[in-house]
Amino acid sequence: MDMYNTNSKRNKASFSIVIPYWNRFDLLSICIEHLRNQSRQDFEIILIDNGSERNPSTLLRSVNVATKYKRNLINRGFAIAANQGIEMASGEFILILNSDAFIESNYLDSAFNLFRLNPQTGMLAGRTLTYMDGRQLSKPYGGGHLLTKKFRKVSIKNLSKEQLVFSPEGGAQILRRSTLEDIRLYNGDLYDESYFSFGEDTDIFLRAHHRGWECLYSPTLSYWHAVSASLGGKADGFKKPLAFQYHTHKNRITTIIANLPTSVIIKIIVQLIVGEVGRFILYLSRRPTSLIPYIRAGIHTVVAFPQIIRKRRWILSRSKISPSNFTSLMK
Repeated sequence: MDMYNTNSKRNKASFSIVIPYWNRFDLLSICIEHLRNQSRQDFEIILIDNGSERNPSTLLRSVNVATKYKRNLINRGFAIAANQGIEMASGEFILILNSDAFIESNYLDSAFNLFRLNPQTGMLAGRTLTYMDGRQLSKPYGGGHLLTKKFRKVSIKNLSKEQLVFSPEGGAQILRRSTLEDIRLYNGDLYDESYFSFGEDTDIFLRAHHRGWECLYSPTLSYWHAVSASLGGKADGFKKPLAFQYHTHKNRITTIIANLPTSVIIKIIVQLIVGEVGRFILYLSRRPTSLIPYIRAGIHTVVAFPQIIRKRRWILSRSKISPSNFTSLMK
């Protein structure tokens, strides 16, 4: 495992930008270039290489900003890589940035002002624009997320209005360090490392809401996202690898059990059951092989149930909001 710092004599950063990545150095280079063009420069970059096929030494030598680097010999998943980066961070604010996400030049400056003006805001969300075939499209396709009673995240419709939302879009997750420390799990995890990848953001945002933190959407924050580039651009869940589908199902079930108060589960149980039955029928009709990871996820839930319940008790025992207020998070 390689680990080192460059340009370490710079002043302490306000922002620590953690970029877990796996191959796709072409996109990582664009991501870093957008960081170098920020109007606010008090930040550090923390690169976590998750077992890429080649060493990025040439790229790292070209990065003319404060940089910390750690290389895992194998792909250990997004949750572990993000935690590794956060533990190396010195900034007051933490931006977990996908390597295929490219923030606008005023992104950090706007985020700093929004955090200063809104002390109860633990997370920020912004507009998401499309990066496709080497082009940055100006029309946003999404923004801050709402959580539905079917436990699905959907983008807000009015992208021109500042408003409270459930969470940011997963490509750029920016939080206060104090928020992350406040929601650290009993075993020391920030992002739950049992998730490996996919859906760990929903879990951490729910835990933040349990502790009373808010997520503010602002149209002054924008970034381009080459969606699912690390998976070959496969945005359709049916076309994604079976391992992706397994972790998605497993983590969704775990998040529901671990985070939702009993009264909330009772209120939305019909929607949840309808959603699962519909998902099963869809897989059976369109891609029967997708039933394999779906069934595996169910088996995992049974095996891991004691650990999930322990996590649930920890989260609910520390929750600062009532079940009724929690229900209001789900639209």
